Amino acid sequence: MPRNLLLYLMTAIPWALAYPPFSYGFLAYWVFIPFLLLLEDKAFGPSLRWGYSVGLVASLAVLSSNLWLSLPSMLAFVLMQPVYFALFAVAVLPLRRLWPTGYLLFVPVLWALLEYARSFNDPVAPSLKLGYTQEYFLQLLQYAPGASVYAVSFWVVSINVLLLGMWRMRERSLACLGLAAILLLFFALPYLYSKFVESHSKEREEKAIEVHQTIPARVLSAHKKHLCAGLTHATAQSYHNERTGRNKDIPLLFLRYQSV
Repeated sequence: MPRNLLLYLMTAIPWALAYPPFSYGFLAYWVFIPFLLLLEDKAFGPSLRWGYSVGLVASLAVLSSNLWLSLPSMLAFVLMQPVYFALFAVAVLPLRRLWPTGYLLFVPVLWALLEYARSFNDPVAPSLKLGYTQEYFLQLLQYAPGASVYAVSFWVVSINVLLLGMWRMRERSLACLGLAAILLLFFALPYLYSKFVESHSKEREEKAIEVHQTIPARVLSAHKKHLCAGLTHATAQSYHNERTGRNKDIPLLFLRYQSV
């Protein structure tokens, strides 16, 4: 199998499976590795095409859980979302030429900025934010309601970059160990923060009463499985705003879940 096709399949298929309704969010921790390897020796034209192709597969997968959209909205989603993947693919070109290895430091920031820019002109775009792949790992996401989904996307891409950096520096023991220590911190700090949040369970249980008074019965009924006693009043109100269309840019995933 040609190298380009192999790398394409290694990034496109896991990327599609990482999003809900599939429960393979952990795949997002390495989908950028084959993607970046695929792009590293490409010129402008091939980068544009490969980037769009990867985004097309991801868009089709996400669309399977958004069949409530109208046909024009579906077509717009499938055709437009890959454009941002293509923009990312060509945006890394000058960075890679200026700094062949160090450009990886800018990859998480670049991706998060593109996601943020996308939210201004496409109300459907939030469903394709990379941070939404992590809805099954709540112990690591207690910071999300305050930091936003873009911070989670930055976190996910940073893990990819650290893993790729470790692989490239596998023959330099000290550098590899340093990156491994940073990677460990990227998982440890969110987990420790979640433990800190859990230590205040009594306060959250008291707020749970207010949650059920805030969200209308019809919303609770329709989304009961996504709600838990640990939701704060502010999070619940934001959840209600999202469901009623009063604030379309609120990260849906992190309003649906918060562990206790």
